[in-house]
Amino acid sequence: MTINTNYELNQTVWFLDWRGVAHSGTIKRMSYDEKGLSYWLYVPGIPSPGFYENKLFSTEALALASANVEELTQYYVLSLYHTTSKDSHILLWGPDNAGYVLSKQYAGLYEELTPGYHDSERSMPISKLLADTLFTLVQREGQDREMIPNTPEVWAALGLKADKKEKCLKRIKA
Repeated sequence: MTINTNYELNQTVWFLDWRGVAHSGTIKRMSYDEKGLSYWLYVPGIPSPGFYENKLFSTEALALASANVEELTQYYVLSLYHTTSKDSHILLWGPDNAGYVLSKQYAGLYEELTPGYHDSERSMPISKLLADTLFTLVQREGQDREMIPNTPEVWAALGLKADKKEKCLKRIKA
């Protein structure tokens, strides 16, 4: 995938929000600091101040503009409820809403999400594009498998935390 850095004010681009869900927005301001290039995007439906600052995924925002559209409309669903902080990898939903799996090879890829079901306190969809940046190659049962590590770094990238009382992963409330 080629990263396009030739963006202009008022240009419409795709980007990932903190949950890894793809949105389109219009660039209203660009800034460059020690953390790199950042964009302030106007996104319809986002409450005031009306701009979305995308620092964590600013590189992803650039990549999304030239990504295959299919990658923006396909999602893996993470099972937050069935993943404990002690698990080595995050559980994913299997195909057709059936079962839980650890590896990308057996995970379901969803195009239609039902709010309250696929996107709930117990589960969280993330775009295929974001997931592909999180998957790591792991040797399991003598075979290479792609899995999402269950680490504080991944939790931070996804806006998650470990809930010690319920022994599962939870979303950080904004």
